[in-house]
Amino acid sequence: MAIAQLTKKINVPLPARASGIFMSSSLLLDSFAPQRKVGQERNQLVKESGTKMKLIGAFLIALEHSGPEESEEHDYAACISALKGIKFTSKDICDFPKDAFSFGSSAGYEDGVVSTALGLFISSLVNTCDQKRFSIDLRGGPRLDYLGYMCCKQLTVHGNVGGCTGISLANGHLVVNGNAEDNTGIFMYGGKITINGNVGAGVGGYMCSGLITVNGKCFGTVGGDSIDNGSVIRINGNIVGQIYSNMGGGDVYQYGKRLVKDGVKIHPIENK
Repeated sequence: MAIAQLTKKINVPLPARASGIFMSSSLLLDSFAPQRKVGQERNQLVKESGTKMKLIGAFLIALEHSGPEESEEHDYAACISALKGIKFTSKDICDFPKDAFSFGSSAGYEDGVVSTALGLFISSLVNTCDQKRFSIDLRGGPRLDYLGYMCCKQLTVHGNVGGCTGISLANGHLVVNGNAEDNTGIFMYGGKITINGNVGAGVGGYMCSGLITVNGKCFGTVGGDSIDNGSVIRINGNIVGQIYSNMGGGDVYQYGKRLVKDGVKIHPIENK
């Protein structure tokens, strides 16, 4: 498919660095195109393909304007801007990450840059959609960083995630049916995060409020600087590390037993 045809199809301008990937990704594009021209089924396929390609085009625009030298606030704002005028539903988001990651990688971006940008882009999709409940499938796919940024909805993730999951969570409920890397729930100021797997270091750092529940092991330090009272971290597994020495506030539980009250350690870690 020619570049001009594709840009016309998705009605979203493509960044210069990303334009070349469509010439080398014809097989992936073919999977989006309807193969059977039969009444309503064909129309539905055309509709779904159009939405998916618009979202991929928007992600590539946001990716072009993101990078390690920019803040997450800047990159998230680029995602919001790229999504203007595109209508989508929770169904469009479910399997979007794997396809979008393939396009970003094919464009020549490093995997780490794509993972961060895509985590923020998925977060912007969830936060701006009219619906309130979302589910995405990352099993066998990339580990996205910054997933759940400023989340104010209910988001369930099937599969493992990267770092800074649920960063700045805003009264949403994020459930991960898998493992999470470092800094889960950092800067969150309300809501709930449930990790049905293991987590890395720095879980709950700089929390203002909210509840983080880890139904697995914690590999590294629990907590961090400047945690406010009203912040609760529950680890229902072994802590392969330590509790941060100067949390400032907040409570930490292990296997239901409170180890830290208002930032002060009252019991030692008791692994099983």
